Amino acid sequence: MSRRNLTPIQLSYYRGLHYRADKRLVTNEAGNNQYEQMYEVDAQFGHQPKQTTAGRLSDEYNVAPNTIRRDAQLSVAVDAIGESSPEAKREILSGSAGITRQHLQNLAASGTADEIKGVAESIEQGTYERPKKSTAAPPEGVFQSILAALNGVFEKISQAYGADMRRAADDGDAAQLRAALRDHIDKMENLYRSL
Repeated sequence: MSRRNLTPIQLSYYRGLHYRADKRLVTNEAGNNQYEQMYEVDAQFGHQPKQTTAGRLSDEYNVAPNTIRRDAQLSVAVDAIGESSPEAKREILSGSAGITRQHLQNLAASGTADEIKGVAESIEQGTYERPKKSTAAPPEGVFQSILAALNGVFEKISQAYGADMRRAADDGDAAQLRAALRDHIDKMENLYRSL
C-alpha cells in the first residue's frame, strides 16, 4: 500500500483484502472481532466509543467506512474472477480490462458462478464489454408529473424566501439579504441534487 504507482483499482483491492483479513480475526466466543465490540478502559476514562473494522481502516486510509466496505466487495469479485482466470485478475488490477468497480461490486453481491466465469473468460479473450445501461423510455406521463411536483416545490421555496429577500432589500441590509439569498440558493441546490 505504500507504493505510489498503484492504480486506483489496486488500491481498492488491497484495502478490501485488508478489511476482509481483519474481519476474520476472531477474539471472542460470539465470533466478533476486536474492533466490533465496545471495550472498557480504566474507570477514570469511562467507555471508549465503538470502533468498527471499517471505521478503523477508514481512518488509516483516509477514506469513508463505506468505501472500505465497497472495496471488500470489489476484492471478493476480483478473487472470484482470479480463481477462474489468473490472467483476467491481472488485467483487472492493471486497469486494462475496462471493467468498472460497480460491475465488480454487483458481481460480488449477486453474481452467479457462471456469470463470474463468463466475465473472466471474456476479459481473458479480450471480448469483455461493459454492460449497457437500459435505454428503455420511462412510462408515459412520468416527466410531466415530476415537472408538476417540482413546480409546486419551487413555488413554495420562492414564496418562503422571496419575502425574506424583499424585506432585506427594502431595509437596505446587505448582510441579511446575502444570508436570505444563500439560504434560498442552498434550498435550490438540494432540490437539484434530489433529482
